Amino acid sequence: MISDARRLWLLQLRLECKALDSDGRLVRIEGPRPDEIATCSIARFHDGYRVTFAATADDDLVERVAALPEEMFFEDSMRAASAIRKDRAMNITKCSTYVFPQVLRPVDPAIVRKGHEEFAITVDDREVSWASSSRSNSEAAELWVWTDESARRSGYGQQVSKAWASEVTGERRVAFYSHLDDNQPSRRLASKLEVVHLFDLANFTFEG
Repeated sequence: MISDARRLWLLQLRLECKALDSDGRLVRIEGPRPDEIATCSIARFHDGYRVTFAATADDDLVERVAALPEEMFFEDSMRAASAIRKDRAMNITKCSTYVFPQVLRPVDPAIVRKGHEEFAITVDDREVSWASSSRSNSEAAELWVWTDESARRSGYGQQVSKAWASEVTGERRVAFYSHLDDNQPSRRLASKLEVVHLFDLANFTFEG
C-alpha cells in the first residue's frame, strides 16, 4: 500500500475538494466540504517529496521554496517560513496521513451504529466514544474520532474507529486517518489501529 501512496495522496486531495491543474497547481473542485488550499504544500513520502503550490502562488515564491531542502519544511518549519514569506504573515500546519487495510467489524455489543459511517460505544448506558466521517465521497472517507476524557486509555477509540473503518472498507472505499503533528493522543491511536503510514504534509499558507 505504501507503493500506492502518491495515488492515495491525489485521492485524498479530491476528498478535500482539491486537484492538480494542468500546470501541477492546487485548485478547488466541487464537493460538499472543501478544505483550505495551502499556498505551498510539501508531501513527504517514503520514497521522496512532492512540492505543490496554489494556483495563486507567484514565481518568486516558487523559486524561494526550490532553494531550500525539502526536509527543512518538516524539521525546521519556522526557519523555512522565514525564508519564503518575505515579511508576510504565514500559517504552518503539519500532519500525518494513514490508510486502513481491509477491516473486519469488531463484534462488541457496546458498539452502537448511529447512522451511515457513524458509530458510538456505550458504557453503563452512556456514550463515551464516537467515530464518524469528517469527509466522505464515493471513493473514500476520513475518520473523525473522539473519546470522552474520563474514558480515555481504555481502548474505546480503537474499537469504534475499527467499526467505522469496517463500514468504509466494506464498501470498497479507502478509509483515511490523519492527525496534526503535535497531537500525541492521535499519534498513539494510529499505532494501535495498525493503519499504514502514507505521507506527512507541511502546509504553508499566507494569511489574508
